[in-house]
Amino acid sequence: MMHRSNLMELIRREGGMSFPCNGKGTCGKCKVRVTGELSAPTKREKHCLSGRELKNGVRLACQTEVLGNYELTLPGRERIEVHTLLPQKLKLKEPLSAKGIGMAADIGTTTLTAAFYRMKTGEKLYEVSRPNSQRAFGSDVISRISHCMEQADGVPVLQKAIREDVNAMIGAFCETCRRRPEKITAGVFAGNTTMLHLLCGIDPSPIAVYPYKPTTLFGDFADIDNLGIHVSPDAKIYLTDCISAFVGGDIAAGILSSGMYKSAKTCMLIDFGTNGEMAIGSKDELLCCATAAGPAFEGANIACGCAAVPGAVNRVKLRSGRVLFDTIGGKKPSGICGSGLMSLIAAMLELGMIDETGRLETEGFIQIEGDRLLIDRKNNIYLSAQDIRQLQLAKAAIAAGIDTLLYEKKLMPEEIDKVYIAGSFGASISKKAACRIGLFPPQFRDKIEFLGNASLNGALMLLGDRRKLLRLKGIKAVARDMNLAESDYFSGRYLDHMSF
Repeated sequence: MMHRSNLMELIRREGGMSFPCNGKGTCGKCKVRVTGELSAPTKREKHCLSGRELKNGVRLACQTEVLGNYELTLPGRERIEVHTLLPQKLKLKEPLSAKGIGMAADIGTTTLTAAFYRMKTGEKLYEVSRPNSQRAFGSDVISRISHCMEQADGVPVLQKAIREDVNAMIGAFCETCRRRPEKITAGVFAGNTTMLHLLCGIDPSPIAVYPYKPTTLFGDFADIDNLGIHVSPDAKIYLTDCISAFVGGDIAAGILSSGMYKSAKTCMLIDFGTNGEMAIGSKDELLCCATAAGPAFEGANIACGCAAVPGAVNRVKLRSGRVLFDTIGGKKPSGICGSGLMSLIAAMLELGMIDETGRLETEGFIQIEGDRLLIDRKNNIYLSAQDIRQLQLAKAAIAAGIDTLLYEKKLMPEEIDKVYIAGSFGASISKKAACRIGLFPPQFRDKIEFLGNASLNGALMLLGDRRKLLRLKGIKAVARDMNLAESDYFSGRYLDHMSF
């Protein structure tokens, strides 16, 4: 009998590639060039790939079976990107360590970010981010939990992936700044409940099964030996307190960073991660929820989508029937990120190129071929009808979550005093475009404040002042979580917000 091996599984062993739909063949993101003894293209491949691509040996890895000898060319591995978005000086009061180097990290579902500071002076030394290698097992936490439930080695495999990512960031810091890893004496890691479980090698399966009770909500110092990261053996690494199974330590750290936990005014925090976590309230009570926005705002599940890296199309204008755009850093276009996608669709709505159902109106407009709008013909960057649908799904989830929190608190949008937007995507969006596509109520437009990576900033506050650990526990004590999956109101509003 001929032995068959799925190409996706072979690639996973080497790492370095994303499989957002976890092998279902729906996202079209695992394009590779491969020749040899292979299975015939499937119906899904014929739908996702052009005839020219198939002729040139391009296949979807998750749909391709290897039958014998083969030759594979993988797309270039994503490099670590260095940013300068965080404070240059850490505020030191009662730091977790008075010597050595402190590390704060945001363990995101899609992207990991870390910053390193000298604990004696508070001087910033280095900041780094990299894609989460667990993307090879799905773009969201549900896909990864499913992998743990279906595979006997699921938990250790996913822990290994996240551990190697953290160690890669530490390695980049040590190489660039000429430091030894054992000089890292303290750290604070923020992340959603599932990511922290996987970081610690704890089975996250209970999170996905009623009554949705995670094994732990963290809020303590980690066992360094179990984490397996390259730091001092005596280092104190704090894992931020999670509020519930679906509202994690990243949103708790974001609430800390925003200051809304001590405000007498009514505020809202919206974190644009894959999970779409949000909170509403003041110092007396916080109501939180998580909505499955998916990774579209971060460029995943979009045909030509990419993260907000140099070369990503981040702003778009339509003039005289043509597409004009800017890229991050003015670099050669490499794809379109979430903010670019939003500004493009907002502009198309203004010109009537998209109707309220999301249907692409092609008559009378140039740079449209079939069901695609060409953004950059030379570099084959385009917007498809399916991309519009992906944005509709993501914005409907966020908008319905906002409506549901307002409904539960018996508030109108105009009664919110401040709206904090967290996440790397949130830092670059246009307020006007966000309101035009229906992501936010129009009453929010002049109340929005962008926080950037609020989760990481909250982790830095904890790193510099151990007294804020009690503040974090206070936030958890006044926070109440609601499960949107059990809300009929949310379901109704979600359907309403599918339209533009």
